[in-house]
Amino acid sequence: MTKKFINQTINQHYISQAEQRLNAINPDAKPSKQRIYSFNIVNRESFKIELENDNGRLIENNLSIFDLYSFDVDDESKKLRYNFELLFNKYESNIIMHTKSLLKKIDNRNKDILNELFNIFILKTLNSLRNPFCIKKTINTLKPILQYIPTDKKYQGIYRKIINGEAKHLNYLYNLLDVSEEQYKLWLKGLFMLLIEFEHKGEKINMLESLARNIYENKDNYKTITINCYDDHSVLLSDRGFNSLEDNINSITEFNLNSSSFVIYSFTNLNKFAETQGWTSDYHNKVIERCKEVQGNIIHVYYDRNNIELLNQYNKRTIYQA
Repeated sequence: MTKKFINQTINQHYISQAEQRLNAINPDAKPSKQRIYSFNIVNRESFKIELENDNGRLIENNLSIFDLYSFDVDDESKKLRYNFELLFNKYESNIIMHTKSLLKKIDNRNKDILNELFNIFILKTLNSLRNPFCIKKTINTLKPILQYIPTDKKYQGIYRKIINGEAKHLNYLYNLLDVSEEQYKLWLKGLFMLLIEFEHKGEKINMLESLARNIYENKDNYKTITINCYDDHSVLLSDRGFNSLEDNINSITEFNLNSSSFVIYSFTNLNKFAETQGWTSDYHNKVIERCKEVQGNIIHVYYDRNNIELLNQYNKRTIYQA
């Protein structure tokens, strides 16, 4: 079990190389030679950006931080490095396959795409939680599970390493990420609890997948997914990995799929929607409950091509929230 947490990677990506390769400017090159354009934000309010380098940046070294997820490092031998790289890889290794399959099915007018959309949603959700620039937001999101500790003995030793592990690089990370030691370790504890497996109804699952499944299967939510593709325009990839639009009723999250497409996952809470409309009578309650019964397990999927207005809105949100 310990081997799942040992990996020698020092340069750890918070936006996976696999996702960046879907946005590569030279996708046919060898992986070690693939590059991606990187932009600096000149003015967030006016959405002005400038290209950092005409040749782009090597993906191997982009959107990564040394030992970002390492919680116990043997400074003498450098051979023992405990981190989450192998657990992340479980999801990263399939993102190219699911994304290409989704886009190919769309081109072929194949509507059997819910499996791809669900698996993409899991990885993109993980991205939003593991992003080092969203640590405080993630801690707040994961509050319900931060009060727990693993009861399975095979995980308890690793859990103690997260709390008390030897990692001299941490002070550097606290300053870089503008977080306290307590916040950083709470974040790692949350990621750990999300990714470890447990038995549920005869199958192995983790809280990350359970969380994603609960969002999908929540009958209180009206669920809509919109896939947007473009022939001659570029879709930005955020260093946060996502854009969010939230209010009391709607939870909307946007993700880059590749350099020419993005996806919007929208969940509207029917109960809260009814409240905003002043629907409080027994009749209205029955209507809402009936709607849940009918719509509860339905995901409405839409496809749009070359909708420039939507792309402009997406790219502006990406710049503003990056």
